[in-house]
Amino acid sequence: MFLGTLAALSALFFASLSSVAAKDSRSHYVAVGGRNGDLKFYPEYITADKDDVVVFTFNPKNHTATQSTFKKPCLPLEHGFDSGFFPVAIGTVRDARPTFNITVKDTEPVWVYCRQGAFTAESHCGAGMVFAINPGKGEYSFKQFKKNAVAEAGVLASASVVTTASASASATSKQSTYAVSPTTSVTTSKTAYPVYTNTSVTTSNTAYTVPTPRAIAGRFHVEDA
Repeated sequence: MFLGTLAALSALFFASLSSVAAKDSRSHYVAVGGRNGDLKFYPEYITADKDDVVVFTFNPKNHTATQSTFKKPCLPLEHGFDSGFFPVAIGTVRDARPTFNITVKDTEPVWVYCRQGAFTAESHCGAGMVFAINPGKGEYSFKQFKKNAVAEAGVLASASVVTTASASASATSKQSTYAVSPTTSVTTSKTAYPVYTNTSVTTSNTAYTVPTPRAIAGRFHVEDA
């Protein structure tokens, strides 16, 4: 009788522990962008425990939820998660909007941004579209993280413009030229070249297409909703 009662109490105890553990794991719902296309996460940060699930729901426009770092908010973290782009039309009903889930591994800060428009003046990250899980305080607060994002995006956009301009200038400088004995001259690309009398010289300008820098997606793991 005693052993049977003890076994029953033990089973009840462990069942209670399992129930508590299940209740401790929570789901946090985060909207990526506003319903009318606002460039913001709602809420902008949360406090979560280990094994909690964060559900990102994508609102209109075309956004990502991409993991980054505190010091480089607008660049993907190597081996971090990345939802990829989810274009959503304005007016799409909530139940039809795509979601992306991650499971919180620990209570360390996790920094997230939208990489739409990366390296351009239209950067969503540069507009302050960032998010955090368990942000710190003071120097490592969410407020500072957002400031870092706006500042870094401006630097990346400027660097992209300079790189593109330099590449264009380099391509232009590679135009073909010909040198011959002097008598008269023809002008190509605003440079005079001497040639024989009554002799025409044709130069060919080679066109180069300069690629536009683009963001490099980090590796990611998607869990089914």
